[in-house]
Amino acid sequence: MKTAWIVLSAASYCFALPAYTQQLRVELKPKMLVNEAEVGDPSGLVDEQREIIGPPAGKPSTTWKLNAKYWKQFPFSVYLDLGKEKNLSAIWLYDTNGKGDVVISWGRPGKWNEVASYDCAAYLKWAEIKLDVSTRYLRITRKTPGANFSEIAVYEYSDQAYQAMVARKADEARREAARQAALKKAREEARQRPLVDMAPYGTLSLVDEIDCSDPATKHEFSESPAGVSKIETILTYRCPESGKPGHC
Repeated sequence: MKTAWIVLSAASYCFALPAYTQQLRVELKPKMLVNEAEVGDPSGLVDEQREIIGPPAGKPSTTWKLNAKYWKQFPFSVYLDLGKEKNLSAIWLYDTNGKGDVVISWGRPGKWNEVASYDCAAYLKWAEIKLDVSTRYLRITRKTPGANFSEIAVYEYSDQAYQAMVARKADEARREAARQAALKKAREEARQRPLVDMAPYGTLSLVDEIDCSDPATKHEFSESPAGVSKIETILTYRCPESGKPGHC
């Protein structure tokens, strides 16, 4: 009875999570790994999968074995064949020691697209690398001997979470397109602005000009009472005067 209650609670908790947090771990096996080099043994990257529970935990010890005599031949790559296309959310690496770049790519053998990189700067910690790609094949490239890590964990989106991610990406793209359009318009307007001499600052672009006495002005300013504005010379400059000394 107690066990049933725990299972039910866990299931209810997962169901209540927001869509973007619903990620499922992909079960990895050594036979899924394809070593692109004739040397080394990367099977240690996926031989402790049963010790990973939920978000990666634990301290896996086996690694991608590569004799030091081959270190001058870096980079080395291995790729995962997941059997079918999956909507991947992230890959986690258990960072051990050293520092060096790891490049993650998606696509297919012979045609890879880099999606992310990681510098292995943590020490004895799990590091998450965001993916957000749909692919059957996932490639891992160690750029230098210092790129040391042991176990990996790959996660995919649930169907609901994937749709939410796609919608979020589309909304972000729309917002960015609108921002770029606004910046382009602002740059075009800036190029059309007249230049004015503003000693002692030199020649500057006129940002805006307001004439409160002009009834046709597009600005939401008005004279009160009407006709009070006038031109005065202040410190050798002529400017609209509000009627109060020293106030332009």
